[in-house]
Amino acid sequence: SRKRKYVVEAACDTLAGGGKVVLLTGRRVDCEALHAALVTRMAVRGIVAPTQWAHGDIAAHERDLVRETYMAAPSGALVGTNDSMGIGVDLQDTDHAICTMLPWNPTRLWQLENRFSRLGQRRPVLIEFVIAEGTVDEHVADIVLRKLADVEAVAPDDALAGVGQSLRGLDDAPAVLAALVERMRAADALRAAAEAAATAAAEAAHETSDET
Repeated sequence: SRKRKYVVEAACDTLAGGGKVVLLTGRRVDCEALHAALVTRMAVRGIVAPTQWAHGDIAAHERDLVRETYMAAPSGALVGTNDSMGIGVDLQDTDHAICTMLPWNPTRLWQLENRFSRLGQRRPVLIEFVIAEGTVDEHVADIVLRKLADVEAVAPDDALAGVGQSLRGLDDAPAVLAALVERMRAADALRAAAEAAATAAAEAAHETSDET
């Protein structure tokens, strides 16, 4: 597919410069196919670098070994699934992270980013979410955006910084973010008004009981 070609070419560009790249997808079959496509393209371009892959069919201790091998290498590629490289997995020694499938749960966008951006990080990292125009990616992105309004309403302010990255590939990300923030403010105002009304009603009821 054209998205796979883009992802493979972008990964090869990073590897050609001596960098380290992680490719994440949502399905196990895509993980193996993406790794095979990457290795093939590396051979065509004459790029020599170690490559690793891992998904949920591989035992946990073997996945840990794959991750440790990738982390220890000065350059190379790791292809995995979102779940196999889950919460708590440290992949901070990475130059370029390419997420080829958006998770349906918007909070997992931040979890994905946190695998690469941690305290003690030794290098800057580019985290890229690829959304292919005219595909199911746009439908998933739309669902995630609608869910974000609820999630962001209870998220800390600094979490908003990650939303812009997760929207890469959308036509009008600034406008979407502005609308999202405005909806959050409106929700906060509604909650404050409801709390004030409830407090006033309770005080009125208390005064009535005192009079009787």
